[in-house]
Amino acid sequence: MNTYETVFIVSPAIPLDDANAIFEKFKDLISANGGEILNSEYWGKLKMAYPINKHKDGCYYLIQYKADGKFNSELETRFKYDENVLRFVVVKLDGKTYKLRKRDEMTKPRSRRYEEKPQTEVNADGAVVDQNAEAEENSTQEKA
Repeated sequence: MNTYETVFIVSPAIPLDDANAIFEKFKDLISANGGEILNSEYWGKLKMAYPINKHKDGCYYLIQYKADGKFNSELETRFKYDENVLRFVVVKLDGKTYKLRKRDEMTKPRSRRYEEKPQTEVNADGAVVDQNAEAEENSTQEKA
C-alpha cells in the first residue's frame, strides 16, 4: 500500500453541512475500499486563483491516506461524477522526502533564524544597546 494525498474543492453554492457530508462520503469510500485515513482536514472557504464555473471561492478539503494504487482510478471517477466537486488532485507521496504534517505545522518557520527577535535596550546615556550583538561578542571571546 502506498501513501497518497488528495485535495479537492467543493462548490461554495451548497451549505457547509452538505459540503462536509461530501467530505465524509469520500473518507468512507476510501475506508470501504481497504484504505487507511492518515490525516483529513478542512482548510476552509478560500478564494481561488481563477473562477471555476463562475465561482470565485470554494471549500477546500485534504485527505491523506494509504491505499492500493488501483483504487485511485475509482476515486478520480467518483470525483468527476460528483457535480459539487469543482476540482481535485490525487498525488502519490514519497515517504523519504515528505513527512505527513498538519497544515499549521507547515506554515511555521523551520529555522531558528526566523524565531529570534533582535533585543534592544536603551541605557542611561540614551544609546541603543543590541543585546544579541553583545551575546555574540561574549561567546567569541570565550572560545578564544
